[in-house]
Amino acid sequence: MVRNIRWAAVAVVLGTASLAAAQEESKSESPIDQVDDKMGEKVDTVKAGGGAGNFGRADQLVITGAFDMRLGYRTVGEADKFYIQLAPSGDYFIQDNISIGAGLTLGTTIGDGPDDTELGANVSLGYNMPVAETLSFWPKARSGIIHQDTSSIEGADTTAFQIGIYAPVLFHPTNHFFVGAGPNIDFFLGDNSGVDLGLSTVIGGYF
Repeated sequence: MVRNIRWAAVAVVLGTASLAAAQEESKSESPIDQVDDKMGEKVDTVKAGGGAGNFGRADQLVITGAFDMRLGYRTVGEADKFYIQLAPSGDYFIQDNISIGAGLTLGTTIGDGPDDTELGANVSLGYNMPVAETLSFWPKARSGIIHQDTSSIEGADTTAFQIGIYAPVLFHPTNHFFVGAGPNIDFFLGDNSGVDLGLSTVIGGYF
């Protein structure tokens, strides 16, 4: 019986020491480290859930087609106009969540005044941020060249340098496919300077 009591006492002492060590380790971790750990766990959970979590991995190739409706002001014609644009593009993730891309722009105007047609090319740099199992945020900075032809204004063929930001929120209903929408703003410098503000919808896939 004495031996049993001794073993019980040893077990109590060892258990108390282990608990004290665990509490001391918890205290040694700063609140910032604890928040970082929790956020890291959340990101891992989102990635494991599929959809948005599988988008943006290194070496992925993404093919998209964007449709833009935008209000723009250009110096040629000196008027606000509504532009409709199609913007197919391809993007490649050089590492997790960091993408580079290239695309084309095909556009025209609607409404009163002279008709404009646009043809352009651009390059982009993006950063993907998964925010839920089916949602991610993929803002991209882009720059390029736009050539515009205003049919009813003599000598109105112009070329402008484009720089802007496009910030879509993407919905991933399943792996390898997404749809999304977001605002864009583009500045034009050169023969036909101005600024465009608009909303773009996008559909795409990746592999």
